[in-house]
Amino acid sequence: MARKFICVWAPWFRTEIETHTHPEWVHLPLAIYSLESRQRDLLEVSPCAAHAGLTVGMSLREAQLRCPKAILVADDRPRYGKAFLPVIDALDCFSPQVEETDLGMAFADATGLTLLYGSDLELCRKIQIAIRESTVHRVNVGLAGSKFAAEIVARTADPSGIGAVLETDAMHLAQLPLTMLPLSKKTIKQLNLLGVCDLGAFAALPANTVRSKYGVEGHIAQKMASGLDDRPIKPRLRPLGFEETTEFEWGEQNLDRVAFAIQSMATRLAHRL
Repeated sequence: MARKFICVWAPWFRTEIETHTHPEWVHLPLAIYSLESRQRDLLEVSPCAAHAGLTVGMSLREAQLRCPKAILVADDRPRYGKAFLPVIDALDCFSPQVEETDLGMAFADATGLTLLYGSDLELCRKIQIAIRESTVHRVNVGLAGSKFAAEIVARTADPSGIGAVLETDAMHLAQLPLTMLPLSKKTIKQLNLLGVCDLGAFAALPANTVRSKYGVEGHIAQKMASGLDDRPIKPRLRPLGFEETTEFEWGEQNLDRVAFAIQSMATRLAHRL
């Protein structure tokens, strides 16, 4: 059975959390900036902020000059990370192997899931609906034969927010620009000067030449462009939860009996570990 992967991507994850907390910000330009970069680069911009000219990677200073009315919020990784857990939990209901790779993005092994949930697109739609119903987030869901292709499908999905590769991954990726690959700006510029402007042309280059000229970075990127991304799902570790209860026939006030009941429950839990 051919391997399949699902990518769930929430493009406005951080900004949706903020507008959920501050409803008065819904129709205002909103962006999240990094505290780790020297220039406080923007990590995420809302659709309204994008319309105002703000882009991911723009410095905080430039954003303030470009759009003085924008609301600029510092990244709160612990808070946002905790808020992303319900998205992962919803995805857990569909696949036994789920991996969170970055804030707002997760992958799942979709091999064989169409036998349970229908066609590829129907599976994507059901996952999207389940996440929307259990959280406040809009997500894109992409399905393909590799993690890289599934991510690209999610990032380039139509307004419905779902998509699936109907041909091979390589054919689906062929016409996309090199900026989709994990390549440095310098490498992309060099390739463009050689007339290599899309993933199909890059995949067609001799592999030995790519590796010798662009190193490991180029080698990995060329495999991705060829639809040969062999990275497996790295499932998250699920914490085990055990529970024991004891019911009293009456409102117990004797501390010795309560202590004995607690000790008994602790003993039963210890035996289950």
